[in-house]
Amino acid sequence: MTRDRARLSTGTRSPLKAMLRRLGLRGRTPEKDIADLDAGQTFKVMSLSKSITGGRLTPGGRTGKVVTSRSGTLYLTAGRPPAWEERTAPKRRVELAGPLELRGEGEPVPPLRRWRRYELVAAGTTHDLILPVEDVALVRHALSTVAAEPAAR
Repeated sequence: MTRDRARLSTGTRSPLKAMLRRLGLRGRTPEKDIADLDAGQTFKVMSLSKSITGGRLTPGGRTGKVVTSRSGTLYLTAGRPPAWEERTAPKRRVELAGPLELRGEGEPVPPLRRWRRYELVAAGTTHDLILPVEDVALVRHALSTVAAEPAAR
């Protein structure tokens, strides 16, 4: 996956995208993103996870430490396994191996109104993944295009 040519998905908002959307100059939809994914476009989907690269310990709670989610980018290309990369240093990158599945109906995440929590199953390991609501269809479609890894004999 080429990170240089990856485009932000519909649900991943940047200040420029927000301004253009408010002015009515640019309107992407999840359906357009899926069509572009099928045409070979790589997408960057902003996401959060505690388990893909390990959570971050922050002060708080009864024990003095609380595990919080790490911010990352999920890179999606049709027919290729996705990769998850942390947004903060050190930027660890994890290639997720198949078979892949996004489970659940999307449990709400209280402070983030437009985000939902799912379970991502990759090679038999379950990870938590928090995604923008608008990008769930794109992620599910991208995962469905990845062929399952052949079973080891």
